[in-house]
Amino acid sequence: MFLYNRGYHSTLNDVSPAGVILCTSLLDHPTLKKRNFDYKVNMALLDPQIYLWSVDENECLSTHKKIISYPWVKTMSVDDPLRFDAGCIITPKTDAEITACLTKCFEIQKSFGATQIIIPTPLAIAREDQFSEQLRWLELAEPFKNKYDEPFFATIALSDKTLLNCKFENNLMLQTILDNAALMQHIDGYYIVVERDSPIIQIVEVNIARALLELTYNLGHCQDKAVVVNFADVFGLVCMAVGATAFGSGYTTKERRLSFDDFIDQKGGMALPRYYSSNLIGDFYSERDLNKIIGIKLLRYISEDIITSHSNVLITALKQKNSVDKIAAWKESRSNTAAASKHRVACLTKQVSDIMQYNTIEEKLECVLIWIQDAEAKMEYLKSRLKDDPLNEDGRHLSVWRKALDEFMISNKL
Repeated sequence: MFLYNRGYHSTLNDVSPAGVILCTSLLDHPTLKKRNFDYKVNMALLDPQIYLWSVDENECLSTHKKIISYPWVKTMSVDDPLRFDAGCIITPKTDAEITACLTKCFEIQKSFGATQIIIPTPLAIAREDQFSEQLRWLELAEPFKNKYDEPFFATIALSDKTLLNCKFENNLMLQTILDNAALMQHIDGYYIVVERDSPIIQIVEVNIARALLELTYNLGHCQDKAVVVNFADVFGLVCMAVGATAFGSGYTTKERRLSFDDFIDQKGGMALPRYYSSNLIGDFYSERDLNKIIGIKLLRYISEDIITSHSNVLITALKQKNSVDKIAAWKESRSNTAAASKHRVACLTKQVSDIMQYNTIEEKLECVLIWIQDAEAKMEYLKSRLKDDPLNEDGRHLSVWRKALDEFMISNKL
């Protein structure tokens, strides 16, 4: 299922995702308490995002304020409830401190109405640490299991530093995670995120893509546990084919990927509408990019996309050779992203259904592999035709995903 990442803008915006994830880095606790979240969804999660505790409090002050507003976070500031926006985070060290943190964390998720309880863990930043501190947090959560009816999801939060320059077969940390997962009976599912230091939103590193596939396959398909992959954006659809229960994404950069750079406070900025193409597996500026594609007589690449109620007016106008700047909902102007955002969510939701209609993992893999191969071929042709005036979307992630899938399928004899 597709889960919509939400924060301060917590409404579902007239779309119908299967579920929602509220991110605490995007919504402070006082605001959370004031709102009535009556989501009619299959899965509603509140992500404590303890893995973001190392966010720079000076460069990322806005995010830091939100994170430390939650009662499970202790800071070095004066004990003043009105000053939730100040102070350096004190990381729990002892079992008692971690247990106290978990207690408040679980209570607030319960009061929010979470359908599953996320066991938070710190970000794993070094392979040689063997995920040992994170395993301690997960083990300390076991006594809470009998106090809650909701399933417990264990957080696996990995820095890309633990995955880059090391193939899955040689990554002892990942093997440690999988070995211990089989022993933790109080864990009902897993919530997997990867923090990436990359300017590219889509995953463009083979080892990261492969790690997500292997974790999802071993935990979801082989161990029959629920697996939620967040912040991998469209690659989450590939993870669905190998055993994921759900994946989280959205429209904005913070909803689609996990990168500390995205939380740096910036003034201004300009959000422009980008059209998500299910056929090309990319996001294209509604005017400057689509006009280039139409200009070389390849409108069919776009018209073959999944058409949603939010994109229908755009596709219809393009077929009639009307200019995009005449379509108010898709005009490439500042903050005019409502239609583009709704289309993207609706399209990803539909794509999940298209993949999950198949019964076997082999059929699902064939479906996504053909999808990626076709998109890669089309994007390569587009790049060759537009080499003097390239698109903003270059599709570099597609060859990476294909290679990761090839390695995964060979390794697991699929």
